[in-house]
Amino acid sequence: MLRLQNISFILPDKDVLFQGLNLVVNLYQKTALIGNNGVGKSTLLKIIAKELQPSDGQVTTDNHPYYVPQIFGQFNHLSVAQALGIEEKLNALKAILSGNASQRYFDALRDDWTIEERCKEALSYWHLNESTLTKKWTH
Repeated sequence: MLRLQNISFILPDKDVLFQGLNLVVNLYQKTALIGNNGVGKSTLLKIIAKELQPSDGQVTTDNHPYYVPQIFGQFNHLSVAQALGIEEKLNALKAILSGNASQRYFDALRDDWTIEERCKEALSYWHLNESTLTKKWTH
């Protein structure tokens, strides 16, 4: 679940970008963020992903949200796992499960034992093939 409570963001020049935002998105629920350029959509997504702190309010999530900026072509050479920053965890999990008990893999995994399962579940939910996670997209 994702919950935004009274989220506000004030720009460095003291202009209010948005204020008093409230939102609840339940597990498996879809939502869209629509608005004109400059109204704070990307800023709100960065706040949800904890890359920015709100000026006021609280963000509560059951899992760590990932933020991939909408910059055309920036991630074309990366797999989805690389773009989301989870490739190292997935590789560590596979190494551990194949019998390699090196401490560096446990450190990389950070006790996130269900990461592969959650990824497969999300891809399946959106009718995407499991290989989408590791496939590199090129032109």
